[in-house]
Amino acid sequence: MKHIALDSRQLDAFAAVISIGSVTGAVRTPGRSQPVVPRQSRDLEATLGYSPFDRNGPRIAPSGRCSLIGRRSAIWPALMATMDERIDAVRAGSPRAIDRRGARSA
Repeated sequence: MKHIALDSRQLDAFAAVISIGSVTGAVRTPGRSQPVVPRQSRDLEATLGYSPFDRNGPRIAPSGRCSLIGRRSAIWPALMATMDERIDAVRAGSPRAIDRRGARSA
């Protein structure tokens, strides 16, 4: 099986599009711009080798082939926030361990 290297920006754009339900809506959210979101969506499609979206006019949903990624994309922003927090703690010289269950320890 071929390993696919997904880009975090592509996943972030995918999560925004899926959670909002349209590329246009995702573009309007803070920190996103036109033409970045559409380009990242096309790049994700090229990386996967198929469209991760079913389009119905302006509405968009995860395709049947991509429904698992669609469901999992909701956790992506929280995962990235946790990673940012961990990096900031290490940078500040007070690393906090996060065990496998997500509980923090001093």
